Amino acid sequence: MTTSPTIEDVLALARRLSRRDQFRLIAKIAQDLADETPNQSEVLLAPDVAQAFPTAESVNEALRLVIRLSEIHRRAAS
Repeated sequence: MTTSPTIEDVLALARRLSRRDQFRLIAKIAQDLADETPNQSEVLLAPDVAQAFPTAESVNEALRLVIRLSEIHRRAAS
């Protein structure tokens, strides 16, 4: 069974790299992180809200409904 490397393993490997390769590794990690979360925002939900909306999709669905209702209300008021 193969285990994932620990942060200590990664740091030990990084210390053995040349300065140029360290910068390349940092740039690659930063790019990978940016690619994983394009145009996404993270927010901290209160525990009761997180319990009611346990997935990102459920939160987004509820917020889209709020947006639609506010648009309907705005149109009705004008």
